Amino acid sequence: AEQLPRRCMLVGRRQRRARKQAVEALRFPGRDRLVLFVCQGNICRSPFAAALFRSRLGDRSIGAGSAGLMPQPGRSTPDLGLQAAASHGLDLSAHRSVWLTRDMAESATLVIIFDEVNRAAIFDRYPKLQTPVVSLGELAGTGNIADPVAGDLSEFHRVYERIAEGIAVLGSLA
Repeated sequence: AEQLPRRCMLVGRRQRRARKQAVEALRFPGRDRLVLFVCQGNICRSPFAAALFRSRLGDRSIGAGSAGLMPQPGRSTPDLGLQAAASHGLDLSAHRSVWLTRDMAESATLVIIFDEVNRAAIFDRYPKLQTPVVSLGELAGTGNIADPVAGDLSEFHRVYERIAEGIAVLGSLA
């Protein structure tokens, strides 16, 4: 019984820390702001999140991009991802995966990840990265957002809904 309140306190601390980092990065004066969404393959979660974030920015001058941690550039979003994105009014058919480079990570104002595997891979590759790396799930208080690549259409819808929740929070902080 004691574990649940402790876990809730830990989630609350992570959420507050993530939101603080996001606000500091997004409201940073004197520099172009770029939010870079990074997932494993850059075909499902990160392109959807970047497109949704761009669609919700309105007149705010914040750039949004996406990249992946797998060295397999040029891959397209799976058909199920295209269908799920379309239900949010987004067309990902022109998207092609991009491999995260040091320059991309360092030029971003904020890097948004989806799970702890993403965070570990980024800091394994770029241990001296100074750009804040924040979990979208921590921002929303929902935890890791799993990769839907091996799932069915309902899994893509579920994951994209969780991403949309996180994007709503991120947008409110910008």
